[in-house]
Amino acid sequence: MDTRVISKAETAEPPKAPATGETPLEATPSAVTVECTVNRELSWLNFNRRVLQEGACANRPPLDRLSFFGIFLNNLDEFYRVRVGTLMDALQSEEALIDDKTGWTPSEQLGAIEHRVAELMIEAQRIETEIQIAFEREHIHFLSPESLGGARAVAMTKFFKEELKPQLSPMVIDSHHPFPFLRDRECAILSRFGHHSLGVIPLGRLPAFHVFDDGDQQWVLHVPEIVKLFANKLYGKQEPSESVVCRVTRNADLSV
Repeated sequence: MDTRVISKAETAEPPKAPATGETPLEATPSAVTVECTVNRELSWLNFNRRVLQEGACANRPPLDRLSFFGIFLNNLDEFYRVRVGTLMDALQSEEALIDDKTGWTPSEQLGAIEHRVAELMIEAQRIETEIQIAFEREHIHFLSPESLGGARAVAMTKFFKEELKPQLSPMVIDSHHPFPFLRDRECAILSRFGHHSLGVIPLGRLPAFHVFDDGDQQWVLHVPEIVKLFANKLYGKQEPSESVVCRVTRNADLSV
């Protein structure tokens, strides 16, 4: 069934059905069509927001809420790997990929996605904080490495030296050492030396979190943040001016 909306600007003559074997021409979306439809990518982000909101439900156990939060993040990864990857490819293609519902170009779709995801991440940060508070009621604390002192700082340092440091290979990027290949969804610590030098510490398959036990309480640290804290101890005499955690998301759109 032909569900196109025919605007007044189009010819008054009714459209002719295509002959057998022919493909009907795509019509430019009319103002009515744009007003009554939603871009596919934004619709998917709205779906993923509903997944995120499951993590905001205070009636759920904290672990269930954390699971939904993780599903939301994994979904967003896949969205960027495939759907945003397709739009990025279209930007470099000679053939324009126009959305048949809204008439948006790939550039316009990417701009709308960026704006919507920024809103989603603000909401996600709020829900993440609420989930952490729910865990604290169960005597499980998500902490920042920089905030630790006393016995906990000693335990973190021991864990870094014995468990993490032997698995790390920091490198300084220069003319003899090109930037290393980072796998899809792999974390790394980037460090800056002055204005022209960069250091990289690939984290490979290190776990995202580590749980410490005080006996009466458990506390959790983000492993990349631990490595970032000790990054200035990993480059010998060179000391980075700043370090950040980064994560690579590679284009997984495959052209057949």
